Amino acid sequence: MDKVDNFVTLSGLRDLPGDEAIKRQVKAFCEEAQEFYSAMARGDKLEMLDGLADMRFVAETLYILETGTDSQNIVHFYRYFYKAYEAAQELSGIDFADVEIAFSRVEDNNLDKFDSTPEGAHCTLSYYRGEGYPVEQIHKNGYWVTRLTADHNGQFAGKVLKRFGFVGVDLKDLV
Repeated sequence: MDKVDNFVTLSGLRDLPGDEAIKRQVKAFCEEAQEFYSAMARGDKLEMLDGLADMRFVAETLYILETGTDSQNIVHFYRYFYKAYEAAQELSGIDFADVEIAFSRVEDNNLDKFDSTPEGAHCTLSYYRGEGYPVEQIHKNGYWVTRLTADHNGQFAGKVLKRFGFVGVDLKDLV
């Protein structure tokens, strides 16, 4: 949970009012669930596994957010997300141990979205500004976090952007 907790802090979710955090995580969970079910329809076990790990990660963010808050909405959505994740995992036929390994890798990979060096942070900032993104960067918990300062191309202000050179999680050996 420490990695999810760190992500919640770095991404700014912890700083949002409860209802705004829920809204963002509902959207994220729905996107991940859609990816999972699309992959299931295609019989794509690799994308199904990735979707499961991502669904669980989003559910766990709400678990982290519920601590220290009295928001029953967060508790409600956490329980709903986790039940939906468990149902998807059962439908997938993917071994639980493989899902656990995938989740652990996704935890690590999500933290890799942030720059850990000043040089990397500069490259990320230069890249997004060069592409015309309205961005800012802050240093928090040893990482540089790059986020949008205004809505842009369908992305909302405050959205965390991946660092320049980010590589997604590799789960091929698990399927």
